[in-house]
Amino acid sequence: MCGVREGLLHVIGFLTDRSYRNRCAAANILGRGTRPADRAFVVTKLSSRLARERARSVRSSLRDARQRLRPEATDTAVES
Repeated sequence: MCGVREGLLHVIGFLTDRSYRNRCAAANILGRGTRPADRAFVVTKLSSRLARERARSVRSSLRDARQRLRPEATDTAVES
């Protein structure tokens, strides 16, 4: 599948977009459209962004996406 990894990286790039709406959309897309082979990588990126994110709506989307990809994840691991 050519381009799958590039597309994934493109969406991950939106996690740092200036618009909170785009950050929410990126988290939601990643939470629903990530292949099993890429889940660990995406969970790491979501967790990293969650540690720095201030917008409540984006934090919620990041947590939800991480939970969908890794159900055993807990929100206490990266709270600030």
